[in-house]
Amino acid sequence: DTEYTPPAWQFTDISDEQVMRAIDRINPDKATRSDSVPNRVIKECKEILTPHLGSLFRAMFTFECYPEDWA
Repeated sequence: DTEYTPPAWQFTDISDEQVMRAIDRINPDKATRSDSVPNRVIKECKEILTPHLGSLFRAMFTFECYPEDWA
C-alpha cells in the first residue's frame, strides 16, 4: 500500500470577488486572439460579467469540464 501525504491545501469554489480581482489585473491594452473578447470590454463590463463568469468557472470545476484550449 502506498501512503500519500495529506494535501497541502483544500480546494474551494471560486468566488465572484476572486473573479473581479482577476479582471482588475487584466491589462486592457494587451492584444487577445481574434476570436476572443477584448480585455478592455471585459474590464469595462466586469460588473455585468462577473456573476456569469463566476457561475461558469464554478460549474467547470464542479463538472470537471474544461475548454480544450486549456489542455
